Amino acid sequence: MSKNKKYMDRLMAIHEKLSSGQHYTFIELREACERSIDQTISEKTLFNDLDSLRDLGALIPRRNRSGRPYYYEEPFSLHSALNPTDAALANEAVALIRRMNTLPHFDGLAEVMLKFEQQPGVIGKPKERVVDFEQNRQYKGLAWLSPLYKSIQADQLVLVQYTGFDQPTATLTFSPYLLKEYNNRWHVYGRGAESLGLDSLALDRIDTLNPLPSLRRQPNTVNWMTHLADVVGFTHLTNMPLETWLLRVWQPRARYVETKPLHTSQDKIAETDEFIDFQYHLRWNKELDAKILELGPDAELLAPPDHRKRFLKLVKKLVSRYE
Repeated sequence: MSKNKKYMDRLMAIHEKLSSGQHYTFIELREACERSIDQTISEKTLFNDLDSLRDLGALIPRRNRSGRPYYYEEPFSLHSALNPTDAALANEAVALIRRMNTLPHFDGLAEVMLKFEQQPGVIGKPKERVVDFEQNRQYKGLAWLSPLYKSIQADQLVLVQYTGFDQPTATLTFSPYLLKEYNNRWHVYGRGAESLGLDSLALDRIDTLNPLPSLRRQPNTVNWMTHLADVVGFTHLTNMPLETWLLRVWQPRARYVETKPLHTSQDKIAETDEFIDFQYHLRWNKELDAKILELGPDAELLAPPDHRKRFLKLVKKLVSRYE
């Protein structure tokens, strides 16, 4: 990696943190820079990088290494500051996205376009934000998104230190294949060298991650879109059969479920003035339970019968919490 490339990657890493609106310590910024270029940097290098951003127009308070935070005092666009033509290119990109969004093969680009246009200072002058996307910038796993994405693109193995809930820390040599977001959390799907099957790792439970550029990952033999098509959320349990689920949702909540399906397999099979019956083809996992239970008293699970009985026990346990 060239010197200029490393410099730019460090500036982008700092900018990515500070542009979130959060406050970061010197150590946190230093770690972000080191992850972006896969090598350690000196304190002087980070101080110089912060000064470079200030020279470009970023208002960053001057702090020492005592733990007091760094942040942008007002919105700052690094892209526009580095090259004035970037704003024009960004506008052209948005115009292209607008045109593509009218084509059936590019469904879903409207959200991408809105996020792009709402990024402070990216397109033209900073404007008042008029769209608020759900996000959790405190989510611990965000730091691993970029290195995992790069490793997947490069067909590289990664060395992961992972601590599951109520489990000892393990070190895995991991072949990453797919990143997936659900409920503002991220998982990476792949195959561990020590595992005979497929694995799903929660990014917020990764302690350390190191790409292994000299080692290629195992070939991907899974169609992940098909593999995950019949589950809600992240968890695909191979021993769980594909079943037909019937859910009765009472009005007026039923209209919300009708307009925002719980899963792509949702099908309306009956409707009255009081309720709507929905049908799904799914494999059981805990995320599916949570999805149904979040409807509270507005929903009743009709089938499968064994899961209906299990839900009755769950509801009785819930009631006992309030008695």
